[in-house]
Amino acid sequence: MLARLWDKGLATIVATSYVVIVLVGFSQVLFRFAFHISLAWSEEVVRYVFIWSVFLTAALAFNLDSHIVIDFMIAWYPPRLKRLAALIAWGCVIVGLIILFVLGIQLIQAPSVRFQKSPAMEIPMTVPYAAIPVGCVLMMVNALRAAWRTWKGVQKPATHVEAA
Repeated sequence: MLARLWDKGLATIVATSYVVIVLVGFSQVLFRFAFHISLAWSEEVVRYVFIWSVFLTAALAFNLDSHIVIDFMIAWYPPRLKRLAALIAWGCVIVGLIILFVLGIQLIQAPSVRFQKSPAMEIPMTVPYAAIPVGCVLMMVNALRAAWRTWKGVQKPATHVEAA
């Protein structure tokens, strides 16, 4: 129940971010060409929402087992060795995410980011940069879930999650 709520919530946030990107981007084009008015903030909104959507979609893809995998050699392994190789791979992924999380926190705490504001909207630059550690935490949760499924030998999840 909690896992389904987690997956649906993450999918809803990702879907909403894509809608925001399209609507704000379309509004910018419409205002520029139809009304000859430039929306100074729209480019920043699209960029920062896109950055967040990349990290959130990556987290969602971990749970859906949708990331690219090169498994041409592993396909020949016996089942127990396949599972061991998958667990080692998940361990490497989780270690990589921990490193990226730590570096993301250090980046947010750097004075060059912490005291900087975005040019058009004047929001703290820690907001777009926070996508790195937040996305890493969400990816780690879903990577741990996937590793647990691998450990238990449970079937892979569905290939999609409906947001609505």
